[in-house]
Amino acid sequence: MDEILDGLVEGQGLGKLFNPRAFYVRTREFYVDWMSNLCGELQHHTETFHHSVSTFDAYMQMANIRQHIMGLKYFRGKTDYQIMTLIAATCIFISAKYHEMTYPGTQQLLEYIRVPFKYEEFVAQEADILNSLHWRLQFISTYDILTHFFCQGIVFSSDQIKNQSTQTLMPLERDRHPDHTRHNSEVLLERCLKKHEFLEYDRLTLACGIVMAARKVSNLADLWPEQLVAMTGNRLRYPQVKHCMRHILSFFDEISCSITNSSASSPVKDSSPSTVQKTVKRNTQIPMISNHKRHRKIEGDNKSQEQTTSKKNASSSIVAMQRAAVGTRDSSSQKKVVTPAKGSIPANALASILKRSQEKSTQQASQQNGGSLNQTQTNIIKKSIT
Repeated sequence: MDEILDGLVEGQGLGKLFNPRAFYVRTREFYVDWMSNLCGELQHHTETFHHSVSTFDAYMQMANIRQHIMGLKYFRGKTDYQIMTLIAATCIFISAKYHEMTYPGTQQLLEYIRVPFKYEEFVAQEADILNSLHWRLQFISTYDILTHFFCQGIVFSSDQIKNQSTQTLMPLERDRHPDHTRHNSEVLLERCLKKHEFLEYDRLTLACGIVMAARKVSNLADLWPEQLVAMTGNRLRYPQVKHCMRHILSFFDEISCSITNSSASSPVKDSSPSTVQKTVKRNTQIPMISNHKRHRKIEGDNKSQEQTTSKKNASSSIVAMQRAAVGTRDSSSQKKVVTPAKGSIPANALASILKRSQEKSTQQASQQNGGSLNQTQTNIIKKSIT
């Protein structure tokens, strides 16, 4: 028996409501995305973000909530955007108290979200949410159950890859496929969280549907093996999860899958796992690091970029020097070595020409010196000719 999963399943019904006619449904995706960005800016953990969305949904789907909100004094004369922004920020503030070790103060948060509310009004809205939910905030999110599955593993050694072009089975690459499948699950979870339609499923069914959809995107042959059935405590089998999986993939038919393997052979490329391209911000999907680590990481990235650039420049300069040296050797060799052209003068003809030129130079020199040459002048003429 999995006592942890039993506790998660037992508490998943708290705050779970599905009212497709709720007045906030039309703008829910916008505010959930806004909450994701705010949690990322505040460096909150992922579970804080998911808990805040559960709090937001539980409050906004209560019966007669619109009349209740409009009856609050501090909401009079305010726009819908200002009202919804304050409610969403208050839900994040409550979840931060529940999950985070440190969190911004009320006044600091008000200055950050820039809405025309005072400190007392923010505190009053926090009290209104807590009282409306009867202070029951132990919400179980789909992220909690999915994280429990991740700890046990959602890809197994018995899994095989199905080649989409040849329909053949290929062995699993243990160093790549588990990470890709988990990556796909995280992206599908982020997208499902923003859509109000998926609130109709309980948390366990939605988590299982996301795992099955991620395995299908990763081209795994068996979408729901017996290992996953056992991980659910034999609660959900393939027929029970198939509908949710198909709903996810049909709803997100615009999801583009990029093959991560770039090998030349097409069968291997087709059999490689696909990775769903992320559209959400990365800082909302991983636990936030401290400012010291963040600055140290940025400095390390800048240093590595400078080293990479210097290496490129050094390599390019070395290549240029090598090319210049080759060009110098080529030019010097061209100056020293003369290749005779076709139809060049024969050796005997060249000797006769040199002899006539020597005699002519001797005659000119003798005429300038009165018809006589000494031995030194004769040697100079011969050296100049040769």
